Amino acid sequence: MLNGPNLNLPGQQRTCVIRPRHARVVMNPGAFTHTSVALHDAIRGANVTLIELPISNVHARESFRHHSFISPAAPGIVVGLGVKGYGIAIDALVQVSEQK
Repeated sequence: MLNGPNLNLPGQQRTCVIRPRHARVVMNPGAFTHTSVALHDAIRGANVTLIELPISNVHARESFRHHSFISPAAPGIVVGLGVKGYGIAIDALVQVSEQK
């Protein structure tokens, strides 16, 4: 699982390197959701199966948060269920991966 930058960890950087043959990822990209074309390109280039997981309901927030650069690279999205969404996203990731 990967989370966006807003995790109450100021000044700390965490690096995650994924190198399996076929990576499966649940990602909360945080602010990168609506700002990072580079992250979209990296996901596509890495050929990972990804479920996007915005913890808050981004569609109930400011309009600039309604667009996701990550969604086109993901077979599924779980939105607005808080941290309970992680379990749902992991289950969905397993099901999507089994279909491939």
